[in-house]
Amino acid sequence: ELYRRQSQESPQNANWFMIGYLAVRVNRPGEAIEAFKKVDRENTWAPFWTSLLQAHHLLGEHDKELEIVREGRRRFPDGSGFFTAELGALAAMGNLAEAKAFATNFSDHKAFVSGAATPAGSMRNAAIEMRAHGHEEEAMKLLDEAVRWYENQPPEKQKGLRAAYALTLYCARRWDKAKVIYEELAQKVPRDSAGGRGHGYMVGLIAARQGDKVKAMEVSEWLKSIKEPYQYGGLTYQRACIAAILGDKAQAVALLKECFLQGAQYGIELHRDFNLESLWDYPPFIEFLKPKG
Repeated sequence: ELYRRQSQESPQNANWFMIGYLAVRVNRPGEAIEAFKKVDRENTWAPFWTSLLQAHHLLGEHDKELEIVREGRRRFPDGSGFFTAELGALAAMGNLAEAKAFATNFSDHKAFVSGAATPAGSMRNAAIEMRAHGHEEEAMKLLDEAVRWYENQPPEKQKGLRAAYALTLYCARRWDKAKVIYEELAQKVPRDSAGGRGHGYMVGLIAARQGDKVKAMEVSEWLKSIKEPYQYGGLTYQRACIAAILGDKAQAVALLKECFLQGAQYGIELHRDFNLESLWDYPPFIEFLKPKG
């Protein structure tokens, strides 16, 4: 409401951008698009375009999303974010061959050469979007290719890519190999650090995947016990994922609702998180994801 009042008094780009930006994050993508229409596109920055493409993605308007992505790439050619977004749009549209070719053929881009991103990471993101739209077989093939990319890197480089490699193994449903790495990573940092919590959470997800309910619930209760401020629902979201994998759909949705009350934000990632795949055809989850404006 503050930005709305300010936009009436001083219709500046920044006010309308913030209205749109915040609307996306409270699941009102239609309102976001209307606000973004009032922004002078010739005087914008990258977050405007990424927020606009997310709004169209959430509404299922993937052809428009792709148009926005390519405009963002034209305006900001040095960043890898728009490349990843283009992969997501192509995968969501079902242009799988084009998405795969795009994912595997831009490794000479400066963002990847400099080490700021990797082709394998982009392949993983494309595969995650493919999977969310029902293309499991194609997603698995792309994930296998991403795994090979990590395994083909020089040994010294592999050390710095250990966590990304483990995440890709996890996404490729290679639970055993991913578990070994995450347990190894968890031992190298304090359990109560951000890294320790992240690795411990992944161990809990894998336990749930492998049917070890006792271990999975142990991790969930540990996450619940953490009382640090400024988590903005992140730990509750992780507990929702564990519940979803264990098949407790009602509890998973209840925890998702709770995490958004705690400050979590909507975005593209929510609908494609395959930790929530058991909920993809669950009516309360579908209703939860439905845009509210």
